[in-house]
Amino acid sequence: MRFDFHFTTRGWQISEVNAEVLGGYVEASGWNKLFAEQLDGYSAPAHPTATYANAICKTVPDDGLVALAHATVYSQDRQVMAHLGRELERCGRKTCLISPRNLNWSSGQAMLKTGFAIGQPEMVVRRFA
Repeated sequence: MRFDFHFTTRGWQISEVNAEVLGGYVEASGWNKLFAEQLDGYSAPAHPTATYANAICKTVPDDGLVALAHATVYSQDRQVMAHLGRELERCGRKTCLISPRNLNWSSGQAMLKTGFAIGQPEMVVRRFA
């Protein structure tokens, strides 16, 4: 993350934080909550990552495998998918970060067969910037 500070009449104040990741899941899932906890009478908006993970979990059974496909040349895409993966694992699902090249298809079913993962995911979630 990059923090921007500006000198004010009250000294140095943080004015902005940029995580430099498209989509905003990481930022919106924690940053707003941190601020809301410091201010009486305020609450954070819905947690977008938890909302997304809960929707996935309605389809994927407990202990089911979710393949998280992303553009592996972009660390930002991996960051977002790792963040989503942690939330899915917290909800009892298995995850695997993959490139689309790690998928093989047979009779309309996705299969993983790589040096780091073998199995049939219940769902493939795709993220490309």
